[in-house]
Amino acid sequence: MSFGISLIEVCLPVGQPTAPFAITTDQDSITISSANPNLRVISGQAYPTLAATAPNLPPRQVQAVTFLVTTSTSYVQVAHYQGRYFLRDGNHRAAALLLAGITQVPAIVIEAPTFQYVAPPPLGLFDYQVAFSNRPPLVTDFWDTSVAAGGHHPATYKVVRVSAAQFPVPIHA
Repeated sequence: MSFGISLIEVCLPVGQPTAPFAITTDQDSITISSANPNLRVISGQAYPTLAATAPNLPPRQVQAVTFLVTTSTSYVQVAHYQGRYFLRDGNHRAAALLLAGITQVPAIVIEAPTFQYVAPPPLGLFDYQVAFSNRPPLVTDFWDTSVAAGGHHPATYKVVRVSAAQFPVPIHA
C-alpha cells in the first residue's frame, strides 16, 4: 500500500478514534447521527439515580435509562460456510486492494453456523440462492460491465434515535 500504511493497518485496524457524531435532544427523544456507517447502539442499562423531577423540587430516586452508542471498527471479515468463503465486511477495501494488484490480505475468518452469519441483515446483498449459484458474485464483478452497472449512491448519515413514549396498557385480570 502507498503512504507507508501496512496491510494489517488497512485490513485489521486497531486503536481507531471514535468518529464524531452529532447529538440533538428534545423532550422525549435523543437523535445521534454520524457519517460513519458503523454507528450503533451497543447496550442499554437501567439503574436508580437521584434527580429533581420538576424545577425547585429536591432530588428524589428515579430510574435512569442509558443507551451506549459508539462507532465500531470495521475489519476485513470473511465467513466460511458450506465449503465457500464470503466477504462479510471490507468490500471497498477489497476492491481497492485488488485494483492495486494485492490478492492476499490479513482478515478475520469466522466459521458461520448458518447463512445468517454470512450476510447478516440489513447488510446482506445476496440471498442464499444467488450466493450458492453456479456462478456467485465476485468482488471483480464490480468492473465487469456484463454483470455490473455504474451508478451513484448518495452519501448518507447513520442515525440512531431513542424515543420515549407514554401510553396506557389495559390490564386483563
